[in-house]
Amino acid sequence: MERKYLYFAYCILLFLVGCKKNKEINNMQIDHIILAINELDLGVAQFEELTGIKATYGGEHPNSNTHNAIVPMNDRVYIEILAPKKELDTIPEFFKNINILKPIGFAISTDEIELLEKTILDSEFQTKGIEDWSREKPNGDKLEWKLLRINNPALSINPFFISWSDKTTHPSIQKNTMCYLTEFEVTTQYKDHIENILSKNNSKIQLMKIRNGDTPQLKFTLETPKGKVIFK
Repeated sequence: MERKYLYFAYCILLFLVGCKKNKEINNMQIDHIILAINELDLGVAQFEELTGIKATYGGEHPNSNTHNAIVPMNDRVYIEILAPKKELDTIPEFFKNINILKPIGFAISTDEIELLEKTILDSEFQTKGIEDWSREKPNGDKLEWKLLRINNPALSINPFFISWSDKTTHPSIQKNTMCYLTEFEVTTQYKDHIENILSKNNSKIQLMKIRNGDTPQLKFTLETPKGKVIFK
């Protein structure tokens, strides 16, 4: 009788292992939201005026002409205030007329970035391939991550994907969180494509609502020391 039960348990184990191989789960969630501005100090001041929270300088992107300031939030999510580097001779065209904080995109974190790229390509999008990125914090700590961006068709509200190095402490990690993401809504003409990609990765993004619309928009709500603040 004992041998019979052991055999039954072994069969269940084989079944579960087989299911795991056939149905990979890619844990995905909102990682950070980007607010663009043409001058970083201006963006930090605006955010503090609206929320009562002063963003912390994050450092420069060596792969780009930008630098940022960070606002950690709950559940491993953060706000990135993004602006051109101060030493540039001219402000890049994209940033020139952005003098009020504007949501321009967001990152989704992924456990399986290679699997994700395959499902994106299967959904008739093109990517720029998986890129290695990094930046150095003011205290000298180095942040490293892999980045995956959709290349074509170009999406006006730019969802991109990020996989952090195991050696990196996530930028949202801090002792006291004063800012909470409570609502997150994307309007896009690619709703079905995005939902198809998530479905193929057996993943659902917490808080994210996707709506169909010809005019792309990113709208999110924060709970802050000064109450509810909406960016759109």
